[in-house]
Amino acid sequence: MVKIITDSICDLDPGYLAPYDVEIMPLRVRLGDKEYLDKVEIDYMDVCRAMLNGVVPKSTQVPADIMADTFEKYAAAGQDFIYVAFSAVLSGCCNLGEMLVAELKEKYPNVKMGVLNSKAGAAGMGLIVLQLAHMAKDGAAFEKLMRHGEYLREHIVHMIALKDMKWLVLGGRINKLVGAASSALDIRPLIHIDKEGYLKAFGTARGQKRMVKAICDKTLEKLKAFPEQLVAICYTYEQETTKQAMAYLKERLPQIKFVLQPVGSVLTAYLGLSGVGILFFDERPEEYYFQ
Repeated sequence: MVKIITDSICDLDPGYLAPYDVEIMPLRVRLGDKEYLDKVEIDYMDVCRAMLNGVVPKSTQVPADIMADTFEKYAAAGQDFIYVAFSAVLSGCCNLGEMLVAELKEKYPNVKMGVLNSKAGAAGMGLIVLQLAHMAKDGAAFEKLMRHGEYLREHIVHMIALKDMKWLVLGGRINKLVGAASSALDIRPLIHIDKEGYLKAFGTARGQKRMVKAICDKTLEKLKAFPEQLVAICYTYEQETTKQAMAYLKERLPQIKFVLQPVGSVLTAYLGLSGVGILFFDERPEEYYFQ
């Protein structure tokens, strides 16, 4: 069986991934002058509490020694593996993984090792990992898993809405004047991850009700082709928007199965405390596990 490895950007209820023994490597999160291993020494609520107290978190990629030791452990045992990495344009994890795999292939030429740039994050990664882990457990070959992963990453959709731009401003990701103007006019950004893996705005909405309607209507439009799937709804800290979005979607497409999932530490630090994300596939794969 091919081993599926991922990193701590991957968010999905542990109950879904537990049967597959997925290995999760931690990124690092810095709060003030202290650094922690994500989901090992710190969780997203620790980060939320720090942010509520005015701390601006920082994050860095999976430590090189942890990734190298993880890959070496499986390669030395003759275990084929695939690392499903956070979007390569948003983190150095994918590039580091590719470099380490290239080195290990010389040492262990008979072991199949791959790195899949998921072009995704949070539960978007989680949904990809879930499908690959299930197929791996069923005995799918390494090459088939890589091909299927490449297909899934082209069809994973991230619909994200933020109630304010405060943390994008504090993190230096948007101009202070733009942030101030948006707050004054109650303009909420609508964001997605594009086909290259970048976080990009695709629109705005003015006010809470319009924001929820805008992101949900866009989701419903894209779900038409594949409504019977597991849809992840993610929140950073504040959950009222998430509840409103779930109610809106359930009323209009009752057959959807939802998993409610907090966003992890790293993306909470990036997006802030009042975000909601809706994550799903926009096309039905030839093979899809749905329970």
